[in-house]
Amino acid sequence: MATDRDGNIWLGTTKGLAKYDGNTFTYYNKTNSKLPTNWILSLLVDKNNKVWVGTPDGIVCINGDNQTLFNKKNGLERERVVTIAQNSTGKVYFGITNIMGIAKFLYYAEDGVVKQEPIPETSIISNMVFDKNDNLWISSENSLLCKKNNGEFISYDSKNSPLLSTFNITQIFVIGSELWLNVETYDLYNSMSHPTGVAGPSDNVPISKEAEILKRLKSKLTNLEPYEETIVLKLEEK
Repeated sequence: MATDRDGNIWLGTTKGLAKYDGNTFTYYNKTNSKLPTNWILSLLVDKNNKVWVGTPDGIVCINGDNQTLFNKKNGLERERVVTIAQNSTGKVYFGITNIMGIAKFLYYAEDGVVKQEPIPETSIISNMVFDKNDNLWISSENSLLCKKNNGEFISYDSKNSPLLSTFNITQIFVIGSELWLNVETYDLYNSMSHPTGVAGPSDNVPISKEAEILKRLKSKLTNLEPYEETIVLKLEEK
């Protein structure tokens, strides 16, 4: 879901894109628009009120009555757009992978053209978000990649953060000065066994309060295991 500045609600589904203006729905699909497929993977409304639509077969930009499709014919090496994020200056980034999730580049839109920039190592991109300092956080299965606003890349995994090799990051959010990660885990005991204060995005990386609650709940449950937990990382202030 996404909301534009005119109050329209945009909904991505497996049967196309819908816009709700409060009274009526307008539907976009591969037969009446530039959408290459009816399966919508990601949505973002940018600072210029353009709607960016990620699909398995490319990106569609809806700008009023104009629509532009970006695919392998005009700048994309791969077309599966799983996540979209925008920084404070209005630059829109796309997380693009192949069917197995592998990515070698970050893509971004600039002056109506989609360009690419390499990432340090082949990654599996699942989610992206900018923090208030315009650092771009990119999650993969059990690791986190940060593209700092100066262009430097920092990678976080089980060696330097609370993330474990048994984790699968499902969602990431920035809330104030914190980065929240939802992770799937099939072994809650192991997921609680990492030490507090492990070096991460800042000097202190505490275990989240939610994770501690789950740990206490586990002692009261005999045959049940929580499916997800939350890790909260403190972001740098600068």
